[in-house]
Amino acid sequence: MASILHDVEGPRQEIIDNQVYYTLNLCRVLLYLKEGNVSSKKEGGEWGVKVLPYAYHGLLEKFLGDYIGEAQESECIC
Repeated sequence: MASILHDVEGPRQEIIDNQVYYTLNLCRVLLYLKEGNVSSKKEGGEWGVKVLPYAYHGLLEKFLGDYIGEAQESECIC
């Protein structure tokens, strides 16, 4: 729990500068608090799309797409 919460602690400017990271991590925290599941940022975001209010779905889907794209780029051996 401490590790998960540590990932979302930080000054407001960090949250503004790293919206994808913090939003998906907040989904991870909610998933853990609601269901006791430790998850990845991707899994937390996917869960958020399923259970959070519809008003947040577009934002979460965009951030998931951004995150997945970044993860795929970092795995590329160019």
